[in-house]
Amino acid sequence: MAAGTTDAVQVAVRVKPLSDAELNDGVQKCVRLSDGQIVVGGQRPFAFDYVYGPEDHTEHLFHELVEPLLDNAFLSGYNATVFAYGQTGAGKTHTMNGITKLAVRRICRFLHEAVKEAE
Repeated sequence: MAAGTTDAVQVAVRVKPLSDAELNDGVQKCVRLSDGQIVVGGQRPFAFDYVYGPEDHTEHLFHELVEPLLDNAFLSGYNATVFAYGQTGAGKTHTMNGITKLAVRRICRFLHEAVKEAE
């Protein structure tokens, strides 16, 4: 499903890379990404609307997921919510801090353009 569609709720999953401490402890990754699914333990697939791996940057997530929601909210007057949920240490703060910074820039740019057009 594409961001900005009429679905009320969309779920995106971002798999974080193993930390240096995890690598030093010999931790091995136990998930595999495949066609909108995360396969856990080699055999249990879980499907999501979006799946992002450790190599995906926050900017990519923002442009694919959040920016269309902001544009729809600005142009059509709809509300939108983006939140992170998960276990402690899963990367929620890292992801949301980056998304928040990008969203604030996008909102400021939109407001600046709206003021210029209104003059």
